[in-house]
Amino acid sequence: MKTLVVYFTRTGYSKMLAENIAGKINADTEQIKDDKNWSGILGYLKGGLYGFSKKMTQIVYSKRPENYDLVIIVAPIWAGSVPPAINTYCKKLKDKINNIAIVLNSESSSLDSTFKHIENLTKKSSANLGVIKKKMTVHDIENKIEKFVEELK
Repeated sequence: MKTLVVYFTRTGYSKMLAENIAGKINADTEQIKDDKNWSGILGYLKGGLYGFSKKMTQIVYSKRPENYDLVIIVAPIWAGSVPPAINTYCKKLKDKINNIAIVLNSESSSLDSTFKHIENLTKKSSANLGVIKKKMTVHDIENKIEKFVEELK
């Protein structure tokens, strides 16, 4: 199955998760970039506001999701939602994504409503992985990734 793992990251954590998963399933990866500066404390605060209000933004990507059997979206949770770049990617490309799986990571937020939000923008996902960093050890996270990868097969 030809798979694309797309991710958005502010701190590098989503990139680490995306590359870990892609390496286990021999998938292509792509970082979705946008036109905003999310660095520093102001970027963090602005990200929370944009996430909470489910805003959109201009994005840059090069790989075409319609050329893949599965697109795995990896994203952080910002104030109970996903970053604007992920909102935009999902909404803009929903008709071009054949099959979707979702990986969300958060410091401590609940993930259920955010999974539903992405599915509402695209379609029902074939697999979900939630990583709550403050509640999980590195070993727990690696075990969840292994189970997620098995679920994809």
